[in-house]
Amino acid sequence: MNNLRFNVDKFIIKPVSKWPSECAYHVLDESKNQVFYAREKGFLQQTLVVFESEKSTQVIFTIQRKEFIVASTFLLTDFEGRLFGKLVRRMSLSSNCFEILAGQNEMTHVGECKSLWFGKTRIDFGGKPTGIIFYRQGLFNPTWILDLSSDISKRLDKRVVVAVALCLC
Repeated sequence: MNNLRFNVDKFIIKPVSKWPSECAYHVLDESKNQVFYAREKGFLQQTLVVFESEKSTQVIFTIQRKEFIVASTFLLTDFEGRLFGKLVRRMSLSSNCFEILAGQNEMTHVGECKSLWFGKTRIDFGGKPTGIIFYRQGLFNPTWILDLSSDISKRLDKRVVVAVALCLC
């Protein structure tokens, strides 16, 4: 993925009030410049589409939910519809966990994402801590902050991690 939008290490995700017809999110960089615009579509918000901007029709990637009970699967496809990742969400009373799978032809386990305590989620890649997702509850403006600055070697496909953060929203 050679998109300049993914050169930043910190993303801020803010919901846009479009309820009840659809949910939408602004994905910003640290300077609060818009990097992406994500919008859910479909019955029961089964698909989340990430665009370049709110007015753009250029799709960056798509997240499609496949199952709904305790374990959900999210398929990640690029702008041409090619599968590049899969998230498997497992929820319990004590935690919220994603298994992160990536690959072109065959999906392989590349990392995981686990909730540490309310409001903080750790992302591990190759068994090493790679990033943190913080949730800040605001009365009218909840915010999710995705910090990938500990991924010094830049091994992680940031589309996958942005997808995890959007799935947590």
